[in-house]
Amino acid sequence: MRKDYSLPESVLGFLKVIGWLGVALGICAGIIMAFAMGTLLPIALAFGGVVSCVLLVAFAQIGSAQIDTAKSVSEMVEMMKRANAGLGQQDAPISTAKRAQPSSRIEHGETVHKGHRITSSGSLFVAMGEKFVSLDQARKFIDGLEN
Repeated sequence: MRKDYSLPESVLGFLKVIGWLGVALGICAGIIMAFAMGTLLPIALAFGGVVSCVLLVAFAQIGSAQIDTAKSVSEMVEMMKRANAGLGQQDAPISTAKRAQPSSRIEHGETVHKGHRITSSGSLFVAMGEKFVSLDQARKFIDGLEN
């Protein structure tokens, strides 16, 4: 499910423009009024407006960062779904697991596939803490970790 963030992005972009215009107008107004009045008081008064506009820009940028984070998280979730879909239902582990590695035979009831030990436990095969109903499924799980 893809979210559409175009409206909040537009609103935040508009707020940034308004903020930067406020900063520019506040500085210009303070300087012009200071020369016209011959005192620095207008610059001090304009300073409050400039700071407020800078804060407006900062908050708009924080909002933009949150939208970027939401988009990135959504992309990561989609990538994880695609990766898990590659395992298929019959090959899916009973619980989650860590990373994998090369395939040779060892002792009774144990096999190494890509550097990961697969042991038989009753009628199940255990690889990296995950349980499978066949040795082939355990091997496919380890193969899927490298993709």
